[in-house]
Amino acid sequence: LRNIPGVRSITSLTTMPVDRSDRPNVVDLVPLAQGIPDSPEDSDVYKTWQREILADRMIVPTLLSPSGKIAAVWVELDMEHDDIMSFGPIVEAVRSQLHREEATEGLRFRCAGIAAVRSDMAVAIARDQALLIGVSLLLMVVLLGALNRTLHGVIIPLCIGAWPTLIMVGSADKMTPEKFSRSLAEQ
Repeated sequence: LRNIPGVRSITSLTTMPVDRSDRPNVVDLVPLAQGIPDSPEDSDVYKTWQREILADRMIVPTLLSPSGKIAAVWVELDMEHDDIMSFGPIVEAVRSQLHREEATEGLRFRCAGIAAVRSDMAVAIARDQALLIGVSLLLMVVLLGALNRTLHGVIIPLCIGAWPTLIMVGSADKMTPEKFSRSLAEQ
């Protein structure tokens, strides 16, 4: 994940700095992975280490659940602005990397956080707009045809009703009303 452009830093259980000093008033920060005992999982040394980790308030519940079965990986993005569309490619790259890891390691990953929600929201809005605008235009044609029963009774109100929608989604932002009426007259 560190090699993905736009990722500033990664914090996980293996890289989380923890204090392993036995002396008072001395802080000895080392990555958690360096303190894993070489003893088997059923040994007293390993169980003591596990209890210490689960009792550490810097780790639980920040990166590890109290049960020790769910862990988090904190991915900090290198974003200096709040543009909703710029989060998408970075979040998608992180998700695809995690998906590849799921396939090889048998783990399950879920993306959460503001960047992931914003990215999902932008995709959902675009998908919904594409569907709802088409459905609304079709509904307008059907209703105008049923009410007016003439071709000009459908086309003129449809153009007037569709214009703000097209401007809002960016399809007609470069077209002025004069250009639009000229293009209709040419047809």
